[in-house]
Amino acid sequence: MNDIQFRAWDKDNNDWFDHYTGELYIELNGNINFGWNGELMDDCTDRIILMQYTGLKDKNGVEIFEGDVLFHPLQGKRKVYYPYSERVASYGLQDIDNGFGSTLQDSHAVWEVIGNVYEDKDLLEE
Repeated sequence: MNDIQFRAWDKDNNDWFDHYTGELYIELNGNINFGWNGELMDDCTDRIILMQYTGLKDKNGVEIFEGDVLFHPLQGKRKVYYPYSERVASYGLQDIDNGFGSTLQDSHAVWEVIGNVYEDKDLLEE
């Protein structure tokens, strides 16, 4: 069984959350708090975007997270998102050019992570 992993984008600093400066605490109601050594110091729910690890790696062994942009030489660029649909508990791939979606399943091994939607916004352009 895989561990559940997240990464966090800090919208205020326009950078990845640095776990060396503190810790994030996710409450059952979805609120995200910042703290240190178990002491909560700040509600950062509106500032932090959490992205979950899909449990899959690309063709180079790079972990694939929600928000990543993947590339395939024949199929182009796709954005990873969750959920694929209300009926399917699966990560999806959204075509950057036309918006069509498909599931991210065994095909992940032919894709390559080339960036993410926060650091590399230019990847979302045609």
